[in-house]
Amino acid sequence: MSITIQANGQGRVNQNAARSNGLENEEVKKQGRGQKKKESAKNIFAGDLNLVEDPIAKKRKEAQQKALKIVQEAWGRDRDVENSIQERRDSYNKMEKLREEAQSVVKDLEGNKAALREEYSIDMDSKEQKDLELLERDQNRRSGLEENFTEEEEKRLGELMTEPRTEYQERALEINKQEIKFKKDIQSAENGMRTELANIRSIELEKLKSDPMVDAQKSAEKILEAASKEIAGMLKDEAVDHIDEELEKKEEEAKEEAEKKEEKEERQEEIEVKRAIQEALIAKTKESVEEAEAAQKKRDMPDVSIEETIELSKPNAQTQDVQKKLNDLKSSMNVLEADLKGIQIDEGV
Repeated sequence: MSITIQANGQGRVNQNAARSNGLENEEVKKQGRGQKKKESAKNIFAGDLNLVEDPIAKKRKEAQQKALKIVQEAWGRDRDVENSIQERRDSYNKMEKLREEAQSVVKDLEGNKAALREEYSIDMDSKEQKDLELLERDQNRRSGLEENFTEEEEKRLGELMTEPRTEYQERALEINKQEIKFKKDIQSAENGMRTELANIRSIELEKLKSDPMVDAQKSAEKILEAASKEIAGMLKDEAVDHIDEELEKKEEEAKEEAEKKEEKEERQEEIEVKRAIQEALIAKTKESVEEAEAAQKKRDMPDVSIEETIELSKPNAQTQDVQKKLNDLKSSMNVLEADLKGIQIDEGV
């Protein structure tokens, strides 16, 4: 922040500093809004997420994943085996090509030998040619190529070591020396080809004994079958629980209905008893008294006569003489007693 000192000694903040502060404040606001957005993004309503996973679906998914993994691993192993076989086949083909190239060179060198023999007019059955062939074989053996000699041939080789060689023989041995290198290449290639063929046969025979893909498929089927049985058991348990819940619900509903019915019947009986008592109080007839007593017995009330009930109601300071009130009403309104008997008692009492 840069500050400018004025001549009067007072300091003021430079406009650049003020602008810088404004930018800083705006940046702070932006960061605050960004932070609020981040916090808002973090506030995820749990109701939007399916936090409770269906156990049956979970079991089925786990079994499928496990079966798929076994098949994939088996497929991977089978692919590795096929790749290994292909690598050996490629190696065999490469060695076969090297052998063919070396054989082609050897053939050319053999042609050079024939031309040289023709140049010197050497007969194939001559002693010079026979001795050369024996010397070439000895040269091959000394270079590592396999050669077998008879006892007579070994004796003649010993004699040739002390005798001088002809010009033809010297030149022919030089060509043979070149030929040895390519013969060794041919031998090495053929050994490698035999090895690769043996490896391929061994792998294929082992593969025939146990096909990994077939075994994996069987294992996967067993896993899925076991999962299906387990899921069936889970479904059965779930169905039983559901039936139990429904039965319990029905029992609760029936119990509530019975309680309501019983309560309604009790209220109806109570209303009927009250009506009988009221009618008895109004009529005071023998028939009304008997009906009221019957209603009392039905409600399991104490064995008290309706007359006693009426008498017991008299001492109550809050209760007026019903008969006197009714007589007063008859006198004032000229209402017949027969009309009063038809008064309906409120069933809600």
